[in-house]
Amino acid sequence: RLIVTDSRPDYVEIGTPGISKAAALKKLAEIYGIPMAEVMAIGDSGNDLPMLSVAGISVAMGNALPEVKAAARFVVGSCDEYGFAEAVERFALRGSD
Repeated sequence: RLIVTDSRPDYVEIGTPGISKAAALKKLAEIYGIPMAEVMAIGDSGNDLPMLSVAGISVAMGNALPEVKAAARFVVGSCDEYGFAEAVERFALRGSD
């Protein structure tokens, strides 16, 4: 059994069930004792949807796919507009809006 996702229109990713960005995020939070409500995930592609669904602070990049933007709680600027830095400043350095 395999899990198939896309990360870009021209990329296909194939993985093992149970192994995902969401699972890794949960495991890291557990190791460091961080409640999932305080964990931020930033994504832009279909393969980020499970990760965004488990993070307490879900952020989509401005250039994200429409379904990613719809799934995220917040949307920041695109990669070209330093959206990642915007997310870190807004939600990690100052707290959530």
